[in-house]
Amino acid sequence: MSGETSFPVSLDIPVRWRDLDALGHVNNSIYLTYLEMAREAYWNALGYDLRPDGYGYILARAECDFRRPILAGATVRVRLGCPRLGHKSFHTEYRLEDAATGTLHAEARSVQVYCHFPTGETFPLPGEVRAAIEKLEGRAA
Repeated sequence: MSGETSFPVSLDIPVRWRDLDALGHVNNSIYLTYLEMAREAYWNALGYDLRPDGYGYILARAECDFRRPILAGATVRVRLGCPRLGHKSFHTEYRLEDAATGTLHAEARSVQVYCHFPTGETFPLPGEVRAAIEKLEGRAA
C-alpha cells in the first residue's frame, strides 16, 4: 500500500451473523461487501449519491490482502482514501481494522471508473468530482 495515502473517511460496520462462515469468522467474500459499503460512504462524503438513473462509478478492479480473521461480535472500521486520480478513474486504498482495538485485519485496493449507469458508457472524471476528491483528501489548493 502507498505510504502517502491518507484515510479521510471511515465507516464502522458491525459483523452480522450472516457474514460468518462455518469456521466462525467473516467469510472472505464479505470483505468486498465491506469495501463497497465504505466506497458509498466516501462518495456520500464527496456530496454525491448513487442512483441507477444517473452518473457514478463502477468497480473495475479489487484486491485484498488478508492479515487476521474477523470474528463474530466484532465491529470493523473500514478506513479509505484516494491516493490516485486517473483520467476516467480513481483509485482507493483501504484498511480494515477492529474498531475497538485497531488490530489490522486486511488491506485492500480498488479502481473505480466514472460512468453513466443507464448506458454503461464511461466518461472522464468531471472537474467538480475531481475537485471534491482533492478537497476531501486535503490536496486542494
